[in-house]
Amino acid sequence: MVVLNPSARVDGKVEPAVDAEPITLGQPFVKGIARAIWVGSAGTGNLITANDTLLTDFPLKEGILPMQVKAILTGGTATDLWALF
Repeated sequence: MVVLNPSARVDGKVEPAVDAEPITLGQPFVKGIARAIWVGSAGTGNLITANDTLLTDFPLKEGILPMQVKAILTGGTATDLWALF
């Protein structure tokens, strides 16, 4: 089991993201494991989670996906994706 990125905690409480980067499909995130994903346009995605689980055709609704993710692979239909750190 993966524990929430320690940098996401301040005084034992989960804090909001402090940075973001646009996602390039098929590439690991430059800043490491994202604490969440911003989805601009709903669709599906092929995600690699923080504990290396591959989620194929995972439904992504517009808004924030509160899941730690290492990368989003090519092949999904969701667009305007941002990694939140």
